[in-house]
Amino acid sequence: FYSSAQTMPFELLPGYLEELPEDELKKFKYNLIHLVHEKYQRIPRGQLELLDRMGIADIMIRSYGEVGALHVMLEILKRMNLNNLVQKLNKDLKKCNLKPLHLYY
Repeated sequence: FYSSAQTMPFELLPGYLEELPEDELKKFKYNLIHLVHEKYQRIPRGQLELLDRMGIADIMIRSYGEVGALHVMLEILKRMNLNNLVQKLNKDLKKCNLKPLHLYY
């Protein structure tokens, strides 16, 4: 799904969220709530708690823009030590001509 050369950046996010089992999705939400970065604001806990994967993708894109949302996702996946997804996402970012952005927690 997300390895196609024709994939647009905003199409990647839901696919990667689908890769996360329920327990990892909870950890992802936790990291998203506690994001600290001068460029990106935190998404309030109340806005995330009841969202499914598509809802999380939507709020991330609305909050950070499609490219910013992918960069935030990459950094959270790194923080969670989900290296297989980090490698896949890095490859997909390159296919979309996007470079990784380093965030700080």
